[in-house]
Amino acid sequence: MICRKCKSKSTVTIRKEYHFCDYCFLSYIDHKFRACLGKSRKLRANENVLICLSGGISSAVLLDLVYHGICLNSHKKLRITPFLLHVTEQLPHDEINKRSILEQCNKCNFKLNVIDISHYFSKNTLLSDSHVTVLPEEIKQWKVSKTTSCDLLAHMKQNLYIQIAKELQCKIIFTAETTTTLAVNLLSDIAIGRGSQIENNIGFCDMKNKDAQILRPMRDITIEEVETYAAIKGIYFTQSKCASNKNSLQSIIQDFVSGLQENFPATLTTICKTADKISSSDSKDKICMFCKSTFDQDVEKLTAADATHFSSYVSCTKFDVCNPTLSGHLELVTSNQDLCYCCQRNVLELSTLSDLKNLVIES
Repeated sequence: MICRKCKSKSTVTIRKEYHFCDYCFLSYIDHKFRACLGKSRKLRANENVLICLSGGISSAVLLDLVYHGICLNSHKKLRITPFLLHVTEQLPHDEINKRSILEQCNKCNFKLNVIDISHYFSKNTLLSDSHVTVLPEEIKQWKVSKTTSCDLLAHMKQNLYIQIAKELQCKIIFTAETTTTLAVNLLSDIAIGRGSQIENNIGFCDMKNKDAQILRPMRDITIEEVETYAAIKGIYFTQSKCASNKNSLQSIIQDFVSGLQENFPATLTTICKTADKISSSDSKDKICMFCKSTFDQDVEKLTAADATHFSSYVSCTKFDVCNPTLSGHLELVTSNQDLCYCCQRNVLELSTLSDLKNLVIES
């Protein structure tokens, strides 16, 4: 096999049909990264950019691509001022991820900001020395499904990114979602009731917040390409897999998409290109208090959400001829009309109204 670009002997095979030598493959990935940023024209010269790192292989490659772009001495130089952030979740593998990121940041001579997700509930400046150090007790005791927990934590992190970007005066945020991740997120969002939010959740740019926009410069790169890039560059990462998300809807969909991709290499691109054709309705006039997505407040036709609310009302009402009363479960539904459909479903799994207040008031 020969390299499809320079015609030398190939050393890399992608999707069982594309062959590259090491040099051409690295150039190919760098071009994808730069082209994704260039086509959007969202990034201006000398922009402050908050780069969010999870500790996984994708964020390690994102950091390497950014560092390589900044170090260039040509007109292709990436002219940004990077601020690095890692959010921990008080999980067993957090310390391993943190150590892995710190090692890579030290090699690149970058300063890393590390905060815990408990800062989400802090009223102080997030990057100051004064904040909460542990999660509130009621949050530790959430009795929700793993699917709901994944969704809540993902949006808590995203809200944290926005808050910290404001403190650091960054109008642009980089996250490391790959084509593989976004394909899984697309199917997951549709399954849990966030189908109307696909444009912002899956697209290149998340424009829900006017103060800071989240960009996904690796959305055209698959996890297979990321792993190959890391192997060639010798990027070392020690992320330990966490079992807390096992058997969640998101993990099941990830296994399904990964298995499909092995036999049908066009699976990921097909899913993501389908998402690019989906746009949000212009009629949406209300913003969800938690996830910040827009949704329709008043619609003439009966929606699936209306049907679900009616079903909840009927099933949760205690009928008493003399004194009809509603259960606390229904109170959660009827008192939170400022939440989108999916966030309302999540709230129903929370045990008390105080849990909701912890999530919404500080967001």
